[in-house]
Amino acid sequence: MKEEQEYKIMALMDHEEPKTFYGNEHNYGHITIRPVKWLVPSGQVRNFTTSPLYPEFEPALYLADLQLSCQYHVEDGGVSELYGYRLEYKPHNVELEDAEKMVKTLRKINKKMEGYRQEWGNPQNFGDYAMRFLKAIGAGGVLRQTSRGRGSGYDDNGFQPWNLTDLPWLVKNATTEVQEKVDAKKAA
Repeated sequence: MKEEQEYKIMALMDHEEPKTFYGNEHNYGHITIRPVKWLVPSGQVRNFTTSPLYPEFEPALYLADLQLSCQYHVEDGGVSELYGYRLEYKPHNVELEDAEKMVKTLRKINKKMEGYRQEWGNPQNFGDYAMRFLKAIGAGGVLRQTSRGRGSGYDDNGFQPWNLTDLPWLVKNATTEVQEKVDAKKAA
């Protein structure tokens, strides 16, 4: 039987900046947060799998293909607030067993998120909402990609780990950097 390294559930935060800052086409940016495995002690990053071969190595929640996302746009020289929060699965194919696990997981996450809302009130922004989502799935922190390798997998890439409580700042910083680029283009 294959031995798998121990891992922590982490969140990989991706930021797709708008392709343009002018006009109404391609001026949308997206932030996507996906649960991943952070292998200990190697620091390698792996996706959660849908493979039934090693179910004992998967967490109780079905995290394969799960993601939380939002978007924003640039208009009249300003970056909008984040909107369109979506917690969804983005699988290539789904069988009945997977669909049942997805529904069960979404219900568990929703129940935990509702408990957080009752205890702490409504989240003030996407960063707060995302932090609650990560707490609900038991994530230990956030990973941001610092370098991109030539390969298609994670192994050639560099990642910077951040504390879970840094997530609201990371999200805000992503849109602040876009606003700085917009301001620099206006000034040029």
